[in-house]
Amino acid sequence: MKTFVKGLITAVTTVLIVACGGGGGGSAPTPAPPPAPPPLAVSFVNQCFSGTCYDVVQIQGADAVSTSGGEANSALRTVYGYKNDNNDLGTYEGESWPYVTTTQDITSIEVPADLSRDFFTKNEEDQI
Repeated sequence: MKTFVKGLITAVTTVLIVACGGGGGGSAPTPAPPPAPPPLAVSFVNQCFSGTCYDVVQIQGADAVSTSGGEANSALRTVYGYKNDNNDLGTYEGESWPYVTTTQDITSIEVPADLSRDFFTKNEEDQI
């Protein structure tokens, strides 16, 4: 008799679990929207090399895209100039120095109080 009761309880429990299915019967949950990109922002860091100190410009929030200078990303990065560039167009080609580009309005760039927003421009290829 005990094995019959155990078998009956097991069978009823199995039927209930299978019948429930845990699916909820509704539609699939809505996926979370992608995170907003960080704002385009400039900052300074003071670095000293061999006893000489420099204010180094850094930018975050640039477009994470492939450029002719390499793979760019939106993380905080130090900005370098290339002495052979002219006419506001980058001329370096390679994988080591990606261009800082943005599709954002350049006038929305966040800059420290001691630096003019007018210092930063954007060319027709969206290079800052």
